Amino acid sequence: MSQASLNKLRSSLEAHKCSLNVALDMMTISVARDIKASTIEIGNAPSAIKEQPSKMPNILDEIARLQSRLRQSDSGFILQIYLDNFTTYTGSTYDRASVADFQDEFENSDSQYE
Repeated sequence: MSQASLNKLRSSLEAHKCSLNVALDMMTISVARDIKASTIEIGNAPSAIKEQPSKMPNILDEIARLQSRLRQSDSGFILQIYLDNFTTYTGSTYDRASVADFQDEFENSDSQYE
């Protein structure tokens, strides 16, 4: 290879290196922007989390309604297990006193259907 072709290849390599650096800088800027957006979203999450407990009584009431319907039929064993597990999970994330009240209320409502 001649000196001229080596210089041309060196110049081309340098141009590609600069292009890769620009692409890397653009990716860094893009990732930083995404991180900032995610951080803002995470900062807003506590307000959304605070709204969730207010929905728990409605969820627990709906579970109780479904469980009472399942107890009236012979089918739905798997669904009954799922609802029992879901009630347990909800109880672990919700105020324990409220769950205890709900369970007492649910057990008393079973006697209405017998």
